[in-house]
Amino acid sequence: MRAIGFWLTLIRLFGAGLLLATPIAAQIQVQSGFQLPPLGTDTTCIDYLFLPGDTLIYTVESADSVAMLGDPILLKVRNEVVSVICDSVSQGLFHLRITLRSYIEQQRTAMDSVVRTTTPWLKRDAYVSIDAHGRRASVRADSDTKAAITPGGAFQPLLIPPFHDSCGVQNQSWLVVDTTLLVENGVPEPVFVHSTLWRMLGAVDTLDRRFIQIEYTQTALGKVVTRSNSVNVDMQAVIAAYGKVSMDHELHVPYHVFATSEDKIEITTPGGSIKKGKHHLSMHAQLREIRSPHQERQWRFSR
Repeated sequence: MRAIGFWLTLIRLFGAGLLLATPIAAQIQVQSGFQLPPLGTDTTCIDYLFLPGDTLIYTVESADSVAMLGDPILLKVRNEVVSVICDSVSQGLFHLRITLRSYIEQQRTAMDSVVRTTTPWLKRDAYVSIDAHGRRASVRADSDTKAAITPGGAFQPLLIPPFHDSCGVQNQSWLVVDTTLLVENGVPEPVFVHSTLWRMLGAVDTLDRRFIQIEYTQTALGKVVTRSNSVNVDMQAVIAAYGKVSMDHELHVPYHVFATSEDKIEITTPGGSIKKGKHHLSMHAQLREIRSPHQERQWRFSR
């Protein structure tokens, strides 16, 4: 709770100023003579929809580069299967269970390479209750006493991000400033204070399906504190990220998510020892199947 209060205080102090004081400002500045596309005339709306019993299966392909000072650069290629299950719906909230179901990772340094198929985060359940715009009402882990972090790290981009708004014309933007507990990324839950600039890209027809695409540029502060008999670590990060979400127009779920991020990490261990480094990540998440007791929701990727 102290960590959450600390980050909430930062939000109150800096507010939207966080947007201008961090790398996001540089990412959205335009060159002299460049003209932005005009705003569209048609309003496009997006929202999430899940029905009880829905099971969404995603394949996630990711590439990581981890460079900590004093250590060899670590390169990772990950292939994962993630499920999103809707346990119930009540009072406008979708109660979801997010699970890493399988995992293969190829790790390589200048000296060695290895393939991993197990991780402490495998088969762990994260419970998230969201509204139609992805805003989180509650989160919890399957166990608060079993510390672990997802293979993509504490601040891995979300598969179901909160976009907080619903409708806009093409190229219209909106700003979200919020604090999110990334329960699907680890226990204890990483705290993520972010300024996210969303933009409506509009409707796209491709692959015999219709999508609504939105994109975001994000800057954030992250923190996770791990305390146990064997582990005593504080990790903080400054994150700059970009992502694009293709929402299925008929099913109202993410069909494809692309995200890339740079995390500037600082890890403090007992005795005050500090280690710094960077984590670069790029990921593609693709919806492969929806299993559902509702026939109109049943769907399978056929290509």
